[in-house]
Amino acid sequence: MKKRNKTIFSVLGLFLFLLVVASSGCSSGPAHFKRRVSASDTFEQFNVLSHHQYYYFGRPDALLAVVAIEEGYRLASPRWTATDMDVLSLKSMVGKMLNQPGAEYNINPNGAYILDDDGETIGLWYSVWRLPLLRFTSEKEFTISDPQTIFPINNREPDDDGIILPDTGP
Repeated sequence: MKKRNKTIFSVLGLFLFLLVVASSGCSSGPAHFKRRVSASDTFEQFNVLSHHQYYYFGRPDALLAVVAIEEGYRLASPRWTATDMDVLSLKSMVGKMLNQPGAEYNINPNGAYILDDDGETIGLWYSVWRLPLLRFTSEKEFTISDPQTIFPINNREPDDDGIILPDTGP
């Protein structure tokens, strides 16, 4: 009985140790995002934010995400494309994302505030896909990983640029 208790406590101790290590070193990921309907509304009402640089992920005909980053910050991920934004472009981008297969399964708001390491808002995220990982490489520069599908399970091969696009049917 004592040996069994010792094993249980050893397993629990290891679990707690791993939990502490995993949470203490995390300065990336969903902690840098705060999902809010108001962030979704900014995109879905086609409000173009001044003093923000817009980037998209995917191809213009198959967008996966759009972000608006405050002036003074730089998104340094090579597969995100900077773009000038106007109301018609934003309306087209949002429409393309909302019509992706699987978008109807997303129960969370599509928009999120992007936060720096201090929890201050530095931009907005919009996508029907999962929140990505975000990692600061310097005080004002960061990377955002590729957006990942929620549903259905994405088992398609990447295109020539290494991007896995949603299945648009036959």
